[in-house]
Amino acid sequence: MSVLRLHNKPTFSTTTQMVGIIIGAAIFGQLADSYGRKKVNLALMILMLFTSVGNSFVPSIDSYIIIRFFIGLWCGGLNVAGNIYVVENLPAGHRLWMSTLVTWAPNFLVFALFAWLTKEWRLMPESPKFLVQRRFREEAIKSLEYINKFKSKFNKATSHEISSIVDKAIDDTGSKSKKAKKYSFRHLYSSTTLALRCLVLSFAMFSVAYIAYALIFNLHFIAGSLYLNTVYSGLLRYAVGLSVAALDHFGGKKIGRKPLHFSIMSLICVCMVTTFLVFYLEMDEKFQSIIRILTLISFGLTGTLFLQILIVTAELFPTGIRNIASAHVNIDSSLPGFPYLLLAIFSFFSVILFYFFIPETKGQPLPTEMPSFKRRPPKTEPLQVEGLLAKT
Repeated sequence: MSVLRLHNKPTFSTTTQMVGIIIGAAIFGQLADSYGRKKVNLALMILMLFTSVGNSFVPSIDSYIIIRFFIGLWCGGLNVAGNIYVVENLPAGHRLWMSTLVTWAPNFLVFALFAWLTKEWRLMPESPKFLVQRRFREEAIKSLEYINKFKSKFNKATSHEISSIVDKAIDDTGSKSKKAKKYSFRHLYSSTTLALRCLVLSFAMFSVAYIAYALIFNLHFIAGSLYLNTVYSGLLRYAVGLSVAALDHFGGKKIGRKPLHFSIMSLICVCMVTTFLVFYLEMDEKFQSIIRILTLISFGLTGTLFLQILIVTAELFPTGIRNIASAHVNIDSSLPGFPYLLLAIFSFFSVILFYFFIPETKGQPLPTEMPSFKRRPPKTEPLQVEGLLAKT
């Protein structure tokens, strides 16, 4: 590191971590689509465990910077493969609110409690959707049988019903003897529809990430204690998430992904424009409290947008490229920030593009197959599999 002649090594450690996240998202998104969600997630969690422990005993800042890069690498992979694995195992009508309820920050205690209650958290099966897409019949049956154990008495499926569901789903994906095709990033642009959705979602994530990172990395510039500002922003972020979860769960089809994204991103845009005008009119000394409130509100709103975009990505792209698409979108979430005016501009265009070019996905089955070049709509998850996952 001395060769680079760095003046601020702690700040550079954040840069190396972000670079690791970008690379990790690209690499492990591809691997998860090729070799399975569970295997990749398990490997990443083990690597994260060892590097995190090692990071606690580094002898120098140079060693710390190097290890932070690898932690970013594993984190980028988990952001992609982990989120897709969760979405694929949740019922269609409960993806957003359940993902929001059990999320980052305050839920480490919740995770520990769930692990203690289930007793089998180490034995979570591979995603049944991935297994069906790869035509692994026996493994898919075992995965659905595991999920079936948590159904209520009246909604449990019999072993024969589960076998029939899997057989029908495999038949719908094509010939059993046909080897499953492996996809890469270029397949995201194999049709106009996929390419447009990929670019719009990537820009949406790009906008949210720029806003979030620009604000969180500059909390020390606004009025008040840095530590209290961090606490307030975290509490506000979780409070917003819980509110969105309640709206999603109780709002039915009237409150879908698009209305939520439109409302939240528009509010962020208003906050950014107002903050810009305060600075432009040189009234920042007088309205320090206003700037602080608007900054904390804006950052608090970004958390649920990250999650919404990732869920919409999972709901729009077929099983074979679902992790690759998520990786493409996540790569844009790890870049540095811009001044308030540009943040407002990004917010505005993100609202417009997302609203007009992304279809509503709430409650829709996950697509399994790539769209044909004859412009026929892609096949969706077989109703039987989605129906079993939807029963509670």
